[in-house]
Amino acid sequence: MDAAVRLRIAAAATAIVLATLGVYWQTWEHAFTVFDDPLYVTGNSRVLGGLSWENIRWAFAAPDAFLWHPLTWLSYMASADAHGATSAGPWVMTDVLLHALGAVLLLIVLTRMTGRVAPAAFVAALFALHPLQSEPVAWVSGRKDVLAGLFCMLTLLAWLAWVRRPHAARYAAVLAAFALCLSAKSSLVALPVVLLALDFWPLKRLEARAQLAPRIAEKLPLLALSLASVAIQLAFVARSWNVWIEDPPLPDRIAGAAMGIVAMLGRIVWPFDLAIVRPTPAQMGLAFWSPVELILTGAGLLGITIAATLCARWSRPVLVGWIWFLALLLPMSGLLPAGLRVMHDRYGYVPMIGIAIAAAHGAAELAGRHRSRRALLGSLGVALIVCSAWLTTRQVAVWQDSLTLFDHALRVTERNAIVHYSRGVALAGSGQIDRAIADFRTALSIYPRHPDANTSLGWLLDQRGHHDQALPHLRLAVEARPGWILALTNLANALIDAGEREEALMWLERAVETEPGSPNSCYRLGKALERAGRIDAAEAQYRQALRIDPHHPHAKLALMAVERTRRIQEETSER
Repeated sequence: MDAAVRLRIAAAATAIVLATLGVYWQTWEHAFTVFDDPLYVTGNSRVLGGLSWENIRWAFAAPDAFLWHPLTWLSYMASADAHGATSAGPWVMTDVLLHALGAVLLLIVLTRMTGRVAPAAFVAALFALHPLQSEPVAWVSGRKDVLAGLFCMLTLLAWLAWVRRPHAARYAAVLAAFALCLSAKSSLVALPVVLLALDFWPLKRLEARAQLAPRIAEKLPLLALSLASVAIQLAFVARSWNVWIEDPPLPDRIAGAAMGIVAMLGRIVWPFDLAIVRPTPAQMGLAFWSPVELILTGAGLLGITIAATLCARWSRPVLVGWIWFLALLLPMSGLLPAGLRVMHDRYGYVPMIGIAIAAAHGAAELAGRHRSRRALLGSLGVALIVCSAWLTTRQVAVWQDSLTLFDHALRVTERNAIVHYSRGVALAGSGQIDRAIADFRTALSIYPRHPDANTSLGWLLDQRGHHDQALPHLRLAVEARPGWILALTNLANALIDAGEREEALMWLERAVETEPGSPNSCYRLGKALERAGRIDAAEAQYRQALRIDPHHPHAKLALMAVERTRRIQEETSER
C-alpha cells in the first residue's frame, strides 16, 4: 500500500469520524430512558458499583438480563467508574466513539481486502451515518451492538492478516477477537459464514472446487465458538423471567423471520419511521400474517437471492453482500427459540454493511474504468451520505428523553402495546399518574396478557386504594410470568391492603422459592414481608440481599430502617 493510498484512507477516516461526531454530538445533552436503561445501568447496583473482582465474576453469570454479554457488562462498569450515572451524555458519547472507531476499522479492512478506497469509504461512511444506526449508538442500552460490531471489525482484520501470512499466533488473535465479539453480544454467530463468503470475493480463495473443503475446515474452531455462544444464550433465555411470549411453532417462526428480513431490508433502503419497538401481530392483538403476504415475502426473498447468484457471474460483491446481510441477520430474525419475536431496528447494525457492500462495489464494477460513470456514481454516493447524515441527525434527536422517544414511536407505529406501557412507566416516574394509567389501559386493550402493563397498572390502582380493581391485573401478571418476583410481591402487597393476609403470605412464600439468588428479589420480598408485619423475616431478606450485593443501596436503607424501628420498640417496651 503506497503513500498516496494511505493518505486517501487517512482523509476518509478523518472525514467519517468528524461527521459521526457532528451528527451525534447532540447526545451529550440526552437523558437515560426508562426502556432497559434501568436494567443495564441506572437501576443496576452491580454496574453502578464499578469494576471489582466480585462484579467481574457476576458479569459472566448475571441473572439480571436474559442475554449473555459479559464484555458489555464490564464496559458499563468501566463507564460507571469513569462518569457515574448522573447524566447519560458521557455514556452515549462513549458509544459514539466506539461506533466511529468501528467505521474506521471497516474502512481499513475493506480497503486492504479489495484494494479500492472509494467504495470502501462509501460503505464505512454509510455504516457510520445511516439512520438505522441511531438506535444502538444513541441509546445507552444499545452498547452491546456497538461493541459486537467493533470486535467484528477486529475479527475481520485479524482474519485478513492470518490469510495473508498464516501463523498459529495470528489464528489465535482471530479466535480471541471473535470470542470478544460474541461476549459483547451473541448476535454475530454467523460470522464464519461471512468469512467463507469473503473467500469467494474479494480474497479469491475459492477459485476451484477442491479449495472448498480446506476453507471450511479452517473455520471450524470459529464455528465451535459460535455454537458454544448459541448454547449459552439459549440457556440464559430458558431461565429468564423476561420472556413473556411463548415460542410459536417452527413454520410460524420461519414465516416471521422472512417477514422481518424483508422489513429490515426495506428500512435500510428507506430509513423513515424508525421506532424503538416494532410489535409482532400477536403483540398487536392481530391475526398472523396472511397467506398472500407470506407468499409475496417468500417470493421476494427467493427472487433477490436468485438475482444475486446470477449477478455473481459479472459482479461477485453483490452475492457476497447479500450473504453477509442474510447470514448475520438470520440469527436475530426469530428462528431460534429466544422468547421475543421482534425484528428491532438495531438488529441491522452490522448486517446492513452487506447491502452497502453489494451496492458500492457492485456499482464500482459496473462503472469499470469509465470516468464519467465513476464521477456520476461518486456524486450519487456523496449525496446519499449527506442525506443519511441529515436524516440521522433528526432521528438522534428522538432519543433525547423517554417521552420524546415513545411519542415518536407511537406516531410511526400502530397498536404498539409495548410502547404504550413504556410511556406509562415514564409518565408515572414524572408524577403524571392519570396519564400513566391511561397508557397502561391502552396497552392492555391491545394485548391483555402483557405482564408488565398488568403489574404496573395493578400497583398504581392499589396505591390509589382501588384494591378490587388492582387484584385481577396482578393475578394476570403472575399467571403470564409465574417466576417474576416483582409481580409476586406486588400481588402480595395488594392482598395485604385488601385484608387477604393468608393468601398474601402464600404468594410471599412462593417468591422466596422463586428467586433466592437475586439481591433485587430479596429486597422486594423484604419490603412485602415488612408490610405483612413479619419484621424478622424482612430483616433476613435485607441481609441476604446485602450478602449477595454489599452495595445494594435500597437494601441498606431498608435494613437501617428496620433496625431503627426495632430499637424504638425495645426502648418503648423497657419503659
